[in-house]
Amino acid sequence: MSLQSGLWNRLPLAARLLVTASIALLVAGAVMAYVAAGREASEIHHDLHVELELELQTLPRVLTETIAVGDFATLQQALDAHVRRPLLAAIHFEDSSGVRLSSRAAPVAAGAPDWFIRAYGFADVSGQTGVVIGGRSYGTLELELTSATLGFRA
Repeated sequence: MSLQSGLWNRLPLAARLLVTASIALLVAGAVMAYVAAGREASEIHHDLHVELELELQTLPRVLTETIAVGDFATLQQALDAHVRRPLLAAIHFEDSSGVRLSSRAAPVAAGAPDWFIRAYGFADVSGQTGVVIGGRSYGTLELELTSATLGFRA
């Protein structure tokens, strides 16, 4: 301990100022990086919610004909095809009689480090909407979107 204080006391004033300024710049840089990363994470998470709302509006329209006909084999193929899109993690459809169809994408490794995902609370988002055709309810469509690929590159 006395060795360290002795070293500090032997440094000229200019060297002490440079060391102090360097430490202050490192701390300020770390704080700025944390705040900037948080802002970026918030924007990406907002974009994911916007994409979910868009998907909840458009996907039922795309599947309308197949759902109305009740061709579950074709509907399952359509769900499997849609879940291959980068952000879609899972699609579930439950018709009014209780038949449930599901399709889930293969898990994607996150491009961001685990500490970043934990620190900024990234989680998959999900939502559901009713499928109504001509005033008649045909069931519920539930979507799950993943943030694993949104805005991050490993």
